Amino acid sequence: MKTCVGCGVELQIQDSKKIGFAIKMENDYCLRCFKMKNYGEYNSYEIETQPFFENIKKIVSRKDSKIIFYVIDVLDIKNSRDIKLEALIQNERVIVLVNKIDLMPKSIKQTKILNYVKEAFSDSEIKDLKFTTVSSFNQDSIKHLLGFVKKEKGNKYFIGFSNAGKSSLITALLREANLTSKTVISPFFNTTLNEIKIALDDEISFFDTPGINKKNSLSNLASVDQMKYFYFKKEMKQYTYQLESGQSIVVGGFFSINFDFKNNKTNDIHFYSSSQIDIHRTKTENVVRYWEKNLNLLKPQLIDSTINPYLWKLKNIKDKEIDIVISGLGWVSLKNFEKMEFSITILNEKYKNDFEKMIYLRKALI
Repeated sequence: MKTCVGCGVELQIQDSKKIGFAIKMENDYCLRCFKMKNYGEYNSYEIETQPFFENIKKIVSRKDSKIIFYVIDVLDIKNSRDIKLEALIQNERVIVLVNKIDLMPKSIKQTKILNYVKEAFSDSEIKDLKFTTVSSFNQDSIKHLLGFVKKEKGNKYFIGFSNAGKSSLITALLREANLTSKTVISPFFNTTLNEIKIALDDEISFFDTPGINKKNSLSNLASVDQMKYFYFKKEMKQYTYQLESGQSIVVGGFFSINFDFKNNKTNDIHFYSSSQIDIHRTKTENVVRYWEKNLNLLKPQLIDSTINPYLWKLKNIKDKEIDIVISGLGWVSLKNFEKMEFSITILNEKYKNDFEKMIYLRKALI
């Protein structure tokens, strides 16, 4: 059995998302440690659902004083939460890190975002719950978080699911702490507890817990070369369209959102997303024809981009101001529409069950 000289875990070459992955068995370091050693880039890892919750149960069962940092993606609050997880940590002290705040439109005050997230957590079983915004690209927020981690007593555990940005936050914390490559590589891996202890200095450390891939983002339906369209690096772009009933917004080679307004007027639609993706307005009856003519040029695209459309009707909610959330790509903001119906045309019917988990309605954020 060959182990990584950095963290001590057994090396494997089968699955890049699992613990101990190395490009070659001849390598001395797993890929995670190699990236930390050479690039200062921290990468968390994933485990299966059952071991994940068993690990959380072990952490909760300890009699130590602890703080749990629960990392949430502000762009997809619903799908970066987990009710079962929150039930397990309900009696712990929990700090919700509302992450990726730098990607939100700057016109929105952070206090408004925090109030929205707090309201979203009103159904949580967690009793001792506090919130703060954070971004791995904002040095002030990272400095504040690092100061908090150093100041507070007890063991600190970082918990979060895939795409919530936990690894990027930890990388930013390590850089802010001015850790050298050797220091970064020194944290040990405990094969029993399935967590990584990261030492900031001789006295202060925190734990990174493995995450699970909930497959709750449209990025899971894209090939590797399309992933770049789902990882935002700067503030979301606002696309504004004046739509009439019977018109659609087509998003790359993925899907279209089709609108049926009952007011017989032109209506403003605001779509918050990445500037890298292709968005097109057309008549609903022309959506499939548009794909047939342009599919090879569109981004992003499904893994299987065979055109076999499926129409899915979304159920409206009572609020006059709502968002259509598209996990991994942003949301569409709809305001002041008393009566409307909308549907989704999915490019390939084989993905219909996935889309029903990844597109949903919520009370308007903005």
